Amino acid sequence: MIKLRDYQSDAIESFYIKWRTKRKIVLWMNMGAGKSEIAAYLAQDCLKDGMPMVMVVRGRELVKNLSERLDKYKITHSVFMAGHHRFDKSKLIQICSIDTMKSRDGFPFSDTQCVVLLDEAHKSYDIIFEKYKTQYILGLTATPFSDMSEYDDYVCPIEPYELRDMGVLVPEKIYCPHVMDTSSLKIIAGDFKRDQVEKLVTSGEIVGNLIEDYNTYGEGRPSVCFAVSVEHSKQLCDEINKRGIRAIHCDASSSDEERKQAKKGLEDGTIKVVCNVDIFSVGWDCPTVSCIILARPTWSEIWYLQAVGRGLRSNRVIVTGK
Repeated sequence: MIKLRDYQSDAIESFYIKWRTKRKIVLWMNMGAGKSEIAAYLAQDCLKDGMPMVMVVRGRELVKNLSERLDKYKITHSVFMAGHHRFDKSKLIQICSIDTMKSRDGFPFSDTQCVVLLDEAHKSYDIIFEKYKTQYILGLTATPFSDMSEYDDYVCPIEPYELRDMGVLVPEKIYCPHVMDTSSLKIIAGDFKRDQVEKLVTSGEIVGNLIEDYNTYGEGRPSVCFAVSVEHSKQLCDEINKRGIRAIHCDASSSDEERKQAKKGLEDGTIKVVCNVDIFSVGWDCPTVSCIILARPTWSEIWYLQAVGRGLRSNRVIVTGK
């Protein structure tokens, strides 16, 4: 049985009410507030009512995470991914990678009434809105600051400061001991031009400053470091290791086992820093992480909030509500 906190129950009640007159709703809740728990509860309700549900996420990491969450509550489901051992089109609950849906031109239950859940709803899902015109859609996001005009309404049951005050999130400390000069960088599609940023941040002085700042302010905490590119991430990883701090690099080509070992290393203390570009900036739950290193300047509010949110989860056990 899924036990929800009071604000999670309030959120579900709110979008159920809104669905009586509207079809496309956004659930706006901060990282760490338990959107995955709400998604699992909704899947459980759909199974009880015999209503098909399509849960759409981005990338294999998030597919795996969501499948494990449903397994935790013994919710029968299928994973709609090429060659996946759990694929079964007869299951009412389908976890889908948006990339697989596009490449296979496969959109489960698009010809019938169903519930469609969109993870990271601030990103583009044009093809989903095109294929599921009359179905119930729930978008989940902590950062609804892009074009959300496809949606009819939103639900925001709790503010980040309330989550902090009740112990779901931790109080934050932000240090910026060295400021990069970004005045010459161009902004493309809402963020700094990547090749220009890479040239800026790979200088020996900036890399050295970053490691010294980790030693001074990071307090040896389990950390995730966000780089500009794969090569930059590898460079940082090498330099951090040379300073006697155990670090590893992960990127899109890293296997599930490598990513699992990265998380395990942070949890048991055998690894201090995991370097990456973007693979751990969304949907990655590791409450052990208590330091975020932004080794790149950014102009994107969404990316910034998603990245720092990886370090705000509390290890405390919160008493459940309803």
